Amino acid sequence: MTSLSDQTKASDMLLEIFEQCAKVNLDLLKLSVIVTDSAPSIIGSKSGLVTLLKQHLGRHDNELMKFNCLIHEENLCAKSRDFEHVMKVVTSTINFIKFLLCKGPQFTGISRTHFI
Repeated sequence: MTSLSDQTKASDMLLEIFEQCAKVNLDLLKLSVIVTDSAPSIIGSKSGLVTLLKQHLGRHDNELMKFNCLIHEENLCAKSRDFEHVMKVVTSTINFIKFLLCKGPQFTGISRTHFI
C-alpha cells in the first residue's frame, strides 16, 4: 500500500502500481480481479485506472473482473434508511471478525492462509 502525494489521476495511479509491483516482483499479467471504490478516476471508461490497466495488460472487459469494495458498498447502503437495520448487523459482523483476527490465534492462522 502506498499513498500519492499530489495527483490522483489514473495515469499517476497506474505508474505507482507499476512501481510498487516491481518492488515486490509481482507479475501483473496474473492479475484477474481489481477491487475499487468506484471513483471516476478509477472506473472511467476512457481514461480510468481500470481502463488503462486493461489496455496495458491487453485485456478485454471479461478478462479482468472489477468489484466494488465491501466497505464502500457498506457505506453506500448505510445512506438508505431502508437498510439501516441490515447495516447494523453487517457493521457489527465486520467488527467482530476484525476483533477475532486480532485476538484469536486460530483466526490469525486462517487469515494468513486465506487472505494474505
